Amino acid sequence: MACQNDTPVHTAPANFEQTLDYFLEVALGSEYGDTPQTLIRWEQAILIGGYEYLPIHLQPTLDSLIAELNGLIDLPEVRLQKCPPDLPANLQLFTGSGKAFAKRFELPKSFIKYNRGLFAVRYDMQGCIQQGGVWVDTERLTDPVAQRHLLREELTQALGLMKDADRYAGSIFYEKWTLTQHFTNYDRQLIRWLYDPRLQTGMDAEAIRNVLGKAE
Repeated sequence: MACQNDTPVHTAPANFEQTLDYFLEVALGSEYGDTPQTLIRWEQAILIGGYEYLPIHLQPTLDSLIAELNGLIDLPEVRLQKCPPDLPANLQLFTGSGKAFAKRFELPKSFIKYNRGLFAVRYDMQGCIQQGGVWVDTERLTDPVAQRHLLREELTQALGLMKDADRYAGSIFYEKWTLTQHFTNYDRQLIRWLYDPRLQTGMDAEAIRNVLGKAE
């Protein structure tokens, strides 16, 4: 179990190929289920609901995370924003036991039992995400630092970077337990590429390599 403090990790990507390999590992497929090995992402505004029920200490975390992610996404139609409570959201935040989250996304009880945070998305045949949810367990997990980490990790993965990896301990996508509170330079590059306008939703690894390789 790897635990880290609140110090930013500024790891520079070693080279293009190494970073691209990391992107393809994290962006294609998912941790659970039979997800296609193609690019899955949002193609519309991400309207976040349920934020009003977040604990007070998670409110500024959400606000800063929304601003940070919007600064990395280069598709003008894709922007994270808080959805007014009287309007329909397409990405719902959940806290507490996780029962409501599991019911909404028809998840096995074991997912909740063995995790303290999760995300779920629903996407169409082209790979465009239509709905999503993020859950942070605020009942069994009472450490505010850990809760802030999970909100960052799960919300970021709900953008379409749906797999963990064991390459970089400072990364938000690191598969072992950490308390990372910041994106590394690797993480920022992965988010930029996911919403790079040169890429198209549904692309496979070969197509992605052809586009990004030529661009470099």
